[in-house]
Amino acid sequence: MIVVAQCRLTDNPSASKAVDDAVDAKSHWPDLAEFVLMTSAERDARLYDEFQAEMLERCPGVRGVVCFWDDIVGEIAADPALVRKHWGAFPQVSRQPIRRVRDPAKVPQKIPLVTSGGQLLSLAFGSDGCYPNFSDGLTAHEAELVGSFIQSVCDWSDLASDLLPGAQVRAATSLQEELDEIRAAGFLVFAAHEPQRIEGGDLPARPLTVLHLYVLRASDAAIRFEETK
Repeated sequence: MIVVAQCRLTDNPSASKAVDDAVDAKSHWPDLAEFVLMTSAERDARLYDEFQAEMLERCPGVRGVVCFWDDIVGEIAADPALVRKHWGAFPQVSRQPIRRVRDPAKVPQKIPLVTSGGQLLSLAFGSDGCYPNFSDGLTAHEAELVGSFIQSVCDWSDLASDLLPGAQVRAATSLQEELDEIRAAGFLVFAAHEPQRIEGGDLPARPLTVLHLYVLRASDAAIRFEETK
């Protein structure tokens, strides 16, 4: 899969200019699958929406991703070795290793069917991570469809705290369209939260919510529906 990442020295990136570069990149690599706009700007829901809309219109078939400065720093900060590589003065701190703690009793055993984009968006907004699950034996087309859908849900989860109400409505509408496309292709979507906690490091134990996201063929043997009273 060909992925191109672009980073310009500006705190005020232009969605149109970034899409111009995406179109140019696709002319060089016709099989381009993903174009990443990396910027030192703070998270901006409007820029994200404009970039996504123009990518769909002018560069169809290429997934557009925006990586804001907080996202970049967050990725670096999660790896102390990488921090020390770029900031030599970063101290060597003796600390408990960070670990994720799961309670088997809280792992969801029955995952509800999701048919609403708004419902899925709420689940994405309330999560700190995602466990993606999907049917085996996907064709190349199905893999692209399912993979793009799962990535889209994860992207909305990352942007949750920065979306204005209007952007949330558009996000729910976009997810509904993707849900409809997934269902038309013969797949069903199931999702539920699992509460976990993070321990170690310099901070007290803190809660973590992970989304279990299943995209399964309607004929998948793993699906069991139960009647409710």
